Amino acid sequence: MIAKVFSCLPAFLILFLAVPPAHSQERADRDARLAEFLKRFPAADANQDGTLTMDEFKAHQQAQFNSPEMQERLAETLKRFPQADTDKDGTLSLDEARAFQAKRREAAEQREKEGPRNPPPVADVAYGDHEKQRFDLWPVPGATEPTPLVVFIHGGGFRGGDKDAVNSNTVKTFHEAGIAYASMNYRLSDVGPYPIMMHDAARAFLGLERRADEMDSAPYRESG
Repeated sequence: MIAKVFSCLPAFLILFLAVPPAHSQERADRDARLAEFLKRFPAADANQDGTLTMDEFKAHQQAQFNSPEMQERLAETLKRFPQADTDKDGTLSLDEARAFQAKRREAAEQREKEGPRNPPPVADVAYGDHEKQRFDLWPVPGATEPTPLVVFIHGGGFRGGDKDAVNSNTVKTFHEAGIAYASMNYRLSDVGPYPIMMHDAARAFLGLERRADEMDSAPYRESG
């Protein structure tokens, strides 16, 4: 989902260019990035001399950022990811958009290092009629006695997020402690107002409790 949002943003938000560095290799790398940017966006070369200066890059960057199309995209990004608005002024600045993108990129790189997501042995269990009312469950492998259960409820300002945002190492850590792990989705604000999210959480807990008796291969018990 995140990839879909940011794949539509122009390269000036994706391409990070540092201030002119002192080291010659760093300067060469910067110039190479500027040259690559110029190939993709020749209009950025304001004086049409065939090279792109940092001033020209910054001017092009600001012009693109101020365009109605970009403002519309940023508004959509802010709607789906309100946490990107760090100063909580209701708008997404260029620095905020770039910082949020960098943070998401770092998170994606970290997930890649951790390897593929550990698929849940018990997936997409319905606790209601809506498509969002589903949970995944990772029982403790080989457990023969009921185990404690922790439930992950994703964030996203009640506007976004998904139960798939599960770190495999987190599941492994809980399993090593003898604790089962579950991750749930819930209806968001596009479906209805608060507190339907709280109602869904309570309903999911009841669903997990009922399912505990049905899943002979997945013994667990709610804790806390």
